Amino acid sequence: MRIVIMYCGIFIIILLSGCVRFGKDTTDTIYLIPEAYKGDLLVLYNVPGAELLPEEDGFRVVTFSTDGTAVTSTVNMKYGEVNDTYYTVNKEGKRTKLDESCIHVGSNGGTTENIGKENEHTFSYAKLEVTPSACSQIFSSYGREVPENQEHPAENKLRDLLAHVKEKYMKGIDFPVKRI
Repeated sequence: MRIVIMYCGIFIIILLSGCVRFGKDTTDTIYLIPEAYKGDLLVLYNVPGAELLPEEDGFRVVTFSTDGTAVTSTVNMKYGEVNDTYYTVNKEGKRTKLDESCIHVGSNGGTTENIGKENEHTFSYAKLEVTPSACSQIFSSYGREVPENQEHPAENKLRDLLAHVKEKYMKGIDFPVKRI
């Protein structure tokens, strides 16, 4: 009986140590937002020809352009417990930490272009929203209110960004055939 209890105890310890290990994945991202920017922020990943995200102290650094977009050839975002930090950046490059109640972390997703064709390509994206003046727990949880019968402006922005990426980065690129 003692042997059975001992083996059960060892099994439980191994099981719990595995759970603890998997729970330690973190997102490790620093977001740099232009000072006074208000609205939707989009990060588009896996863009051929774009720059990889730089790193600072083990954190990936996403720098948004003045229109609130960022494109990178980094294949995907990091997943796990969110430990991201958000800064506004002035013209001199000075960072000011943003309160998390001023940021709404929206949805992450992906879109595949040219489905079924030789140049099929999948982009991952992250949507965020920032406000300099309406910071609150409600904003952080839900973002700004959009009427039910209206598409969220971030969707239009994503479509425009994808069109821009196809024009700037993907013109004339022959993607290899994906093998699964």
